[in-house]
Amino acid sequence: RERAAEDEAAAAARAAAEIIAPEGGDPLWSLPPDDPRLRYALLLESWPDALRERLAALGPGYAKAVMMLEDGEPGPAREALGAFVEGEPAARYDRARAALASGQVVAAASDLATFGDAVGHLRIGSTHTAVLLAQLLAQTGRGVEALRVIEAEIERGPDLALEGTRASILEALGRLEDAIAAAEQLLMKAPKDQGLFRLLARARIRAGDRPGAVGALEGSLASTCSSPGKCGNQPYDITAARMLALLYLEDGVKAERVDELIGKIRANASEPTWEDSYIAALQIRNGGDTERSAQMGERMLQAMAPEDPRRDAVRRNLAALPIAG
Repeated sequence: RERAAEDEAAAAARAAAEIIAPEGGDPLWSLPPDDPRLRYALLLESWPDALRERLAALGPGYAKAVMMLEDGEPGPAREALGAFVEGEPAARYDRARAALASGQVVAAASDLATFGDAVGHLRIGSTHTAVLLAQLLAQTGRGVEALRVIEAEIERGPDLALEGTRASILEALGRLEDAIAAAEQLLMKAPKDQGLFRLLARARIRAGDRPGAVGALEGSLASTCSSPGKCGNQPYDITAARMLALLYLEDGVKAERVDELIGKIRANASEPTWEDSYIAALQIRNGGDTERSAQMGERMLQAMAPEDPRRDAVRRNLAALPIAG
């Protein structure tokens, strides 16, 4: 029985070894589409050449651990990857992915930070490791540290993802003038980036520049499609439309434009949101029924947590009389 188990383990090891040593003239495309080796080979293809060779040299055990992660087993994958990180710092990226998939944000950030120090931050597939690290740091309340990570990478060379992340962190830190300037500069490089338009609008609203926020949101909508086939593949920016409708409604202006926006929202949204309820209440207020809108506002307040930042807007715009709670 022990002999049989040894033979089975040896066979498994040989099969796993083939993952990183595929046959044929082309190490990737010579594999049949259903060959499990192809999946790991595709993952390695997203790495720079030098690091790809280093990861391949870790052998079948590493490949198996990565494939566990890909197959939805982040916990066992992270445990298995732990055997490789001391000898090969590049392995910390996959362990960070496993930690993140397990909901361990702090552990993921720690591995990414060590990865950056030892290997250098870089782009792996569609992910820039410095951007991911900064996002995780910001998520855990370490925004200043996140900003340092991003700005250090920007000094090495311009990158739109890095610069966009910097603008977002600046906004989150309340450095509104810096965030506005960063977003405005980036929009000159990426004039159809909907996220940048919305970031700029949010920062301008917080800075008290509502007309400037309106301009940013109208700019976002002007860069998107109002009907198929007229402006490429840019989808209608529903979030910007809701933000813009709320600004117009809160200020009691542009009723016809609001009706147009609401029509577009309904045509493009899959389901209603809290913002849609707020929009409806503001329409009722602007129609003159302040008693009903105040009642709607009171119900909204009762459903909100005490720390919900939306409470101030509801109190300010829907309360005909002071509302308790």
